[in-house]
Amino acid sequence: MTALGIALGYYAALSPWFANLGFTVLYRPLIAGTLVGWLLGDPLTGMQVGAAINVLYLGWIGAGGHLPGDAALAGYLGTALA
Repeated sequence: MTALGIALGYYAALSPWFANLGFTVLYRPLIAGTLVGWLLGDPLTGMQVGAAINVLYLGWIGAGGHLPGDAALAGYLGTALA
């Protein structure tokens, strides 16, 4: 059930139709980490791991032919694995 919740959170982060929160809010690793931590029963640790992952994506911009990494995937899976 927990894996399904994490997968639904990631899907909601990529979906533009989920209450207009998709890319602007749920896509960020800090929010993703908090949600995953809440699902796993430890929101404080989830927030700390999400903040650590979020630091890597602060200056994130896809300029030129560069395809940047998926911040939402890093936030959801990285927090779940930590």
